[in-house]
Amino acid sequence: MFRWLGVAAALGLLFPATARTAAARDLVPRVYQEEFHLRADRDFQLPGWRDMDSGTAALLVEAGCRALRTDCSPDAAGQDSSDRFLKRLIHSDDYRGTAWLTRVRGGSYYARFVAPSGYSACRAGVYWKGGLVHGGVRLAGSIERSGLDGVAVYANLDPSADGVAEFRLLILYVAKAELASHGCWPDQTLLFLCRDGICQPSRAYPETDLR
Repeated sequence: MFRWLGVAAALGLLFPATARTAAARDLVPRVYQEEFHLRADRDFQLPGWRDMDSGTAALLVEAGCRALRTDCSPDAAGQDSSDRFLKRLIHSDDYRGTAWLTRVRGGSYYARFVAPSGYSACRAGVYWKGGLVHGGVRLAGSIERSGLDGVAVYANLDPSADGVAEFRLLILYVAKAELASHGCWPDQTLLFLCRDGICQPSRAYPETDLR
């Protein structure tokens, strides 16, 4: 009897770990089409993902996914495939986008593209070509896995200079337990920095610049 109790206890220890591993496998990588629009005049000009022709958007996404070294083709299948996702747009005065505004203080805006439940931000890229950043705007983005896991953005908007910061981006999210196996970039990786109308992609990971 005691022998069977020992076997049962061993199985009880094994099955939860197996379940967690299986659950992580079910969380296939996802590439989200994200966007950020911030304008002092509230006259948003850069077309969002939903505003674009579907064929043009698909070509942009496929090229961006290749640059980020992931597969998000419509017919991709299996554990290493990715699906395309669009999040609900958030509107707040002079902001529109798929990032949550976590704090606004004067002309300073703090936002976060939040990872889906069970996922973590892995890699990200910005389509600077066609984007709009000018009017004295200072802008920075980085991978942040503490708190709300995702990509954090800071923007300083000067209303007197008709500041503008509008761009589209792709973010690859993977299961939290599989960051290492997907070669994800480190926590707090600086993805981009914009000052005086000039945007610089990450020096360590130049693929953040999706053109």
